[in-house]
Amino acid sequence: MTNKGIEDRQIKLGCVQPGESVAIFGDALRRLADQATYLYQNAQRYWYATQPSVNRLAQDRAARLKDDTVHDELLRRLRAAARQRGDFAAVHPAPAGGSDVPDERETRLVLLDPVHAHSSKATESAARQHAEQLLDSRGPARVPIATR
Repeated sequence: MTNKGIEDRQIKLGCVQPGESVAIFGDALRRLADQATYLYQNAQRYWYATQPSVNRLAQDRAARLKDDTVHDELLRRLRAAARQRGDFAAVHPAPAGGSDVPDERETRLVLLDPVHAHSSKATESAARQHAEQLLDSRGPARVPIATR
């Protein structure tokens, strides 16, 4: 069985002229592969087909979705996942404030809303700030932890 397409080395060899940087054409090829609808890539080989690539179809469909629709679906999935509480006394999906999480002795899992993103590389994040706010105002009394 023959391999589809041609290798990126062959493409670069056909494009580069003396004195030009090969890296420019490598970058252009990667951009084209990311954006072209009918260009396929497998390892170092590229080819065109009459059917749009799956990655490009997924990107096009994702671009058509509204942010509110995506957010609502994420919240729906969080709430569905909260039904599986495992070893926790309760699971609280996307609480708006500390009063949504009862101040009780049992261990509870709090799933933050996707708008409160976190990165392990960042010292401060929206998720950390929201978690601190939830802890500071937890339970129905809304008494900050420091004053207890």
